[in-house]
Amino acid sequence: MARLKNSEIITLIVAELGGARRRVPTEEIAAAAVKQHPELFGFVQPEYRDRGWPDKFAVRSSLYTARTAARGALVEGSMHREPTRDGWRLTSLGVVFAKQHAAAQRTLGDAPAMPLAAGGPGDRRLVSVRSHALFRSFIEDAQLKGIQLFELTDFVSVSPEMAPTTLERKLRKLETRAAAAGDVDVGAFARACIDRYRALASTLAPGQR
Repeated sequence: MARLKNSEIITLIVAELGGARRRVPTEEIAAAAVKQHPELFGFVQPEYRDRGWPDKFAVRSSLYTARTAARGALVEGSMHREPTRDGWRLTSLGVVFAKQHAAAQRTLGDAPAMPLAAGGPGDRRLVSVRSHALFRSFIEDAQLKGIQLFELTDFVSVSPEMAPTTLERKLRKLETRAAAAGDVDVGAFARACIDRYRALASTLAPGQR
């Protein structure tokens, strides 16, 4: 198997820490990274290397690289001193990558535990989405052409006045959750909601978005 890039290794660490289900703090990722790969994420100088301290610059660089489209947009999030603004999650693409890697490792007989599924096929959140009127509209029209802005904001429980990134972030989380559970239909539904929102937002004045 080809050697993984640092951005891919850090993505797998986020996956192992439950990043398909929750936002994982940067320091938690750094602690796991230096424990598993001290040669990549530990201090370089000999007098510090054996102390087990994580090089947060190396961890941060790998996370931000994994976030870029050029490297697959595998994670989303940011590093911040304010805990409420810090943390990383897998994207749906990150979930797919982690699953593919886990399958390859199982073939080689070396599969680490990776808590990707958020409840599996019986996940109550996904079951509730499938029973929602908006999802039924999606089944009838995959582009949701007849859906209005208020229907999208009601679905994700945000007010129209909130930042557009809030609505998209909630839909991305749903897409990731669906990918982790292997629910292709709900994943496609979440992406359709994002596309429909963007189409509607493009027709609004800046102050109305």
